[in-house]
Amino acid sequence: MAGTYTEKIQKAFEDAGISADEEVCAKLSVYMEGILEKNKSINLTAITEPDDFIREHYVDSAALTRLKEYEEAETVCDVGTGAGFPGVVLAALSPEKHFTLIDSLAKRLKVVKELADEAGIENVELVHQRAEDAGHDAKLRGRFDLVTARAVAKLSVLAELTVPLARTGGSVVAFKGSQGAEEAEDARRAVNILGVSRISIQDAGVSGTKHMFAVMKKTGKTPAKYPRKAGDPARKPL
Repeated sequence: MAGTYTEKIQKAFEDAGISADEEVCAKLSVYMEGILEKNKSINLTAITEPDDFIREHYVDSAALTRLKEYEEAETVCDVGTGAGFPGVVLAALSPEKHFTLIDSLAKRLKVVKELADEAGIENVELVHQRAEDAGHDAKLRGRFDLVTARAVAKLSVLAELTVPLARTGGSVVAFKGSQGAEEAEDARRAVNILGVSRISIQDAGVSGTKHMFAVMKKTGKTPAKYPRKAGDPARKPL
């Protein structure tokens, strides 16, 4: 499989200390080309310059592979996957794992599915649901070893949308910016209510990425009433 950006992607991963062979990078090149083409007619990403795209979408997503919680997971759920970040990138890098990508916009998910198929990234399942509804779906609630989100929401809000999907003993990892530690402190009450015993901020140690990770270990069951109905977590954070 040929890909215009294969070498650039492989070099960027190599510079970041992330292992990815040429076949994986070729798949991600095909996916990237597809996203940039589809982006002309549907809003998928504001980042369209190739080097920026590779750094801010691919290397940033792949930084998660350095965490122990990721290494140990067999089933991964990406909440609010958008254009497939980090879910599709991680699926390409870890074909032995199974990925469920949840998003509320059907049009966007259709593009992600089409382009993942085109790129030969087969270990992804797409679910069209709001996170508040997914958290009460018996096929999804409490099912995943790892739940991740790169969504722009405060941790106290994001926790309610993600923790219910993790199994007891599993983890939730949220991509956070410079305010991550402050948000983690503010979210301690919320995560305790949801069944999380501890929350920590970790740096994956990957150069060129702007995110850190808020890692939540789920040790208890999430009360049945959470997540609350759509909009409530954002309007009235725990």
